[in-house]
Amino acid sequence: MQSSTVSKQLKVLALCVAGVSAAPALAQNYPTKPIHVIVPYAAGGSTDIQARMIGNAAGERMKQTFLVENRPGGGATIGVHAVARSAPDGYTISVMNLPAASLAFNKTLPYDTDKDFEPITAIYRSAYAITINTLGPAKTLKEFIDLAKANPGKFNYSSHVVTAQLTMEMLKNVSGTNVVPILYKGSIPALQALRIDEIQIMAELGGAFAPLVKDGKARIVAVTGDQRMAQIPDVPTMSELGFPAVRSAVTVGLWAPAGVPAPIMKLLNSVLVDAIKAPEVTARIIADGTTPIPGTPEQLRERYRIELGFWTEAAKVANYKPE
Repeated sequence: MQSSTVSKQLKVLALCVAGVSAAPALAQNYPTKPIHVIVPYAAGGSTDIQARMIGNAAGERMKQTFLVENRPGGGATIGVHAVARSAPDGYTISVMNLPAASLAFNKTLPYDTDKDFEPITAIYRSAYAITINTLGPAKTLKEFIDLAKANPGKFNYSSHVVTAQLTMEMLKNVSGTNVVPILYKGSIPALQALRIDEIQIMAELGGAFAPLVKDGKARIVAVTGDQRMAQIPDVPTMSELGFPAVRSAVTVGLWAPAGVPAPIMKLLNSVLVDAIKAPEVTARIIADGTTPIPGTPEQLRERYRIELGFWTEAAKVANYKPE
């Protein structure tokens, strides 16, 4: 029994040594094949479109293809788990945000974010826009809250992503309203539900509402950030409306499985930061109502820790129970 254990340990040690010696050669030749970018959301959403634009821009700079793959489901944990299990060779990376990474939103996770991933760069940071449809009589958030208080359980909101759900639950908690969540698989079906009055209010990136606002089907009544959005400067913040606790924002970034050789991580950061700063990519990120913040891996890690603290507390305020 002891001989078998020793044999296994020697094999592991040999593999580790081989891996270390092979790392410089791997980094020197990288990349020799397409790089897969896992987007853990359905195709067609703002993050998916941004990822494809970033991939195209990065591919031009690196002279190699970036293949975007959509693997939605499980609150974004399915796609992220696939990256955690992938080889740490720089050929599989992931778009990831806090809900997919944190036990604040999930009772259990099949991976350890701190141990299984390395940050590459942030893409954007975004607050949420609180939006109502125009089929009801309310024209402001206060008017909607008054209606909801007078009609408990009558109105619905979308819970298509956990941070948007938590934002709405915080609003319900601090305003004393009872608005019912309805689950959707992404922002696109949720937006359609808002259009046809299946739901009456939702939280989402500001740019996502642009077509509905333009068509007169929706009205943005508040934003959750610390300051007003540059794209919609006339819309007040939740703090201005008397709800300072509802200041939710989330950072979306690019991450790699732990163990990718440092030279490859450095190259990925350089190329992807440059791609995010490309004029067409930056313009798209801003149009979506988000703020581009490409930078160092350390900055993304620190942002993750700050937001983890906020959302952990927010889950308590909203009486949210991870599933």
